[in-house]
Amino acid sequence: MNAEIAPLNNSEWWQRFRAEWADREAEREAKAHRRAKKDRIALRRRAVADMLFQGTPQRVMADALHVGTGTIHRDIIWIRGQWRERTTETFEAHVDRQLAILDRTRQVAATIALDPAQKPDVRLAALDKMHASHDRTARLLGLDKPVKIEARVEHVEIEAQRARGRELIEQVAQQRDEVADQRAKHTA
Repeated sequence: MNAEIAPLNNSEWWQRFRAEWADREAEREAKAHRRAKKDRIALRRRAVADMLFQGTPQRVMADALHVGTGTIHRDIIWIRGQWRERTTETFEAHVDRQLAILDRTRQVAATIALDPAQKPDVRLAALDKMHASHDRTARLLGLDKPVKIEARVEHVEIEAQRARGRELIEQVAQQRDEVADQRAKHTA
């Protein structure tokens, strides 16, 4: 037997092999445990989402699923975040599709509107289509939002304002008479 080749029953080699094997087994079990835990959480969150949709109180959810209300609360926050993310992505995809359609509409309408071979009424219809697509684009992008003006009216004493107006009229009349008198003296 060759001295360089270690025998299979070498205790050091065998111990190292068994330790590596045990580590691999522990790692596999840990992965399986993590996977099972993720699966349990996913199932629980599906159940929470169904109950949330039905309007079930959190305490009832927690009792039905045998978890604490804090867990249910965290699941609801996560679920609502997922719903919000999907809705936002869906809405953004819709807006992107609509903008692409409007862009293509503008391109076709511009081609027709600039073609001198087209009849004038066809060219005007194409220009109208371009204008409509610009308006629709502005609405989709929120560029046509009205400006919000806040008006505040305080309580006003009408009689006091009328009296003040009469005083101002009398002052203007006196000033007018004084100016007329000065002109008469100056011209005489």
